[in-house]
Amino acid sequence: MKNQKFDDYIISRLSSDKEFATEYLNSALEEYSKDLDSDALALSIKKLIKAQGSVIDFSKLANINREHLYRIFNSKAVPNLNTLFKIIINLGFKLEAKPVLNTKKYC
Repeated sequence: MKNQKFDDYIISRLSSDKEFATEYLNSALEEYSKDLDSDALALSIKKLIKAQGSVIDFSKLANINREHLYRIFNSKAVPNLNTLFKIIINLGFKLEAKPVLNTKKYC
């Protein structure tokens, strides 16, 4: 129950504070670039989507199959690059590249 209250607080904050939402997404993407944990990234994206309304409404807006979004959220699918871009753009963000100081390869 505590986690649900915390999730509700985060979703409320994401819906009311664009700067917080931007930092939240940037943090999720940064973590993903380090650990490639698509489940954690999907959870962050799900909260951002819920902050804007329902998954059903978002799926229509983004022209992404609703069931596919739920499969992503339930760790049954990993979004491809096209889907990830559609999600991020329709959330009102864009991706930007930044140089990495460490030149070692991650994968």
